[in-house]
Parts: sequence; structure tokens; C-alpha cells
Amino acid sequence: MSDAGPSNSRTYEVVQRALTQRQFHDLACILDALELEVAGSALDADWPYVLHLLGHVILQDLNSARFLWKRIPQSMKLSNPELQAAWRIVQALWQHDRPEVHRALKGYAWTQPAQGLVTAIGEEFGMQMFKLLSTSYSSMYVDEAARILGVTTAETIALALQRGWSVDPTSKILTTTKSRERPEQKTDVSHLQNLTDYVFQLEQ
Repeated sequence: MSDAGPSNSRTYEVVQRALTQRQFHDLACILDALELEVAGSALDADWPYVLHLLGHVILQDLNSARFLWKRIPQSMKLSNPELQAAWRIVQALWQHDRPEVHRALKGYAWTQPAQGLVTAIGEEFGMQMFKLLSTSYSSMYVDEAARILGVTTAETIALALQRGWSVDPTSKILTTTKSRERPEQKTDVSHLQNLTDYVFQLEQ
């Protein structure tokens, strides 16, 4: 990085604090703010590309994830297997390939910094899939639900029963219940400013 930009140690400190406090939904905004400090300069090989990419994924901001991918040096894309694994998640989500999303999430031995974030993405994606099933189907076969949810049939039955669904043991058919809609939270513009201020305060 350029001398005028954020140091590697400070970037690590900010990112580590967000991960430790499980502020996964703030991670992309924090890294975006840090990236703005070196606008016009190439990010170096120590930049947390994987976490930056996954930070956009957990926000379901696939456009920003794809734009970030375009900014990543080709050499990094080819030499970093974990970055390639993170990109496969983006591709699967973009293509609405739900089974591939599960495979991409579970098919790589993620490093410790990324593991918690990947786990959170998987949990949120699973909740979205349950909501999809409950709003789109009145009933379906257990094995088909398991394929969409990315878990075993036994886990599917257990999770379904936890949510008040019924299971016919003979036909292996789930009967769903409609999930209650929750108001969607909008991004507060002031929140991004607060995150930017938070990053800058670390310099003082």
C-alpha cells in the first residue's frame, strides 16, 4: 500500500475487531472506507480480499462483490485458493444455484478469520431458504427440501418440526406453515458515515 494509505497493521486491527465482535454486516463498509483512503493506488497482496468479498456476500450485495472482484489483481485471483472459493459463492448466488451455494460454502477448508463469516452466511442463507419454502410451497418431499436447504433429510425433518411443520412418515412429505413477514431493514446512510468515522478514529 502507499505510505499515505492505511497501514497493514491498522487494517488488520479494524478487521479483527469486527470479526471478534461478530460485526459481519459492517465488515464490507469498513473495508470500503479503508479502500477509499488509497483511492488511485493498487491494493497490495496483504489486503483481506476474501473477507472483503464475503462481507459483501453477507449483505447480499452481489453487485459490489462483482465490482470488487474486477478490482482484484489477476495474480491474486490465480494464486489464492480461498479467494477462488469465496468467488464461487458469489457466482452460485448470482446464478440462483441454491445447491451450488451450499456446496461452495461447505466445500472449502476456510481459514479461521473467514470461517465465522462463512458460517454466518450459511446460517442466513438457510433461513432465507426456509422462508422461500414456507412462502412458495404448501407441501413438498423431504429429499427435495433437503436439497434446497443443503442438509441431510434427517436434519431437514428436525428443522421442519422445530418450525411447526408437519411430516408424513409414510409419504415423506413436508407440510409447511407460512412464515410471518418482517419489515425489511433499510440501510441508514448515516450508518456508513459512522463506520467511516470509526475507521478514521483509529488513526488518532
